[in-house]
Amino acid sequence: MNGNENSGNNNNESQNKNEVVAVDGNKLVVNFALDSYYLSPQDKEQLKAFVTDKKINGLSIVGHTDRQGTEEYNQGLSEKRAQVVYDYFKNELNLNVEMKESGEGELNPISDLPRRNRRTEITIF
Repeated sequence: MNGNENSGNNNNESQNKNEVVAVDGNKLVVNFALDSYYLSPQDKEQLKAFVTDKKINGLSIVGHTDRQGTEEYNQGLSEKRAQVVYDYFKNELNLNVEMKESGEGELNPISDLPRRNRRTEITIF
């Protein structure tokens, strides 16, 4: 795994691109491409917009995976997904609030569609 989006020929383009979804004003979800923890420039812009001009005491950043791969591998990948979002907020945006990042591996799926489970959830508290 290299952390980058898959570059192979795949007819299902949505499998190879991230998707950022606002759940509500206090929660954002980044759906990652298969086997990826890469944030695109577009993802970063949406993350930046999510935290701009809001009163934020802290952020909960929780990474998840689908069930493909071993539990050990998925746990590590979920932690990397949370860490890349944390690093963006801390190092690139210089966001100075309490941030709790963790990975839950494949333990908490939200959908029967694997791509919806490849996610990091960011919640403002």
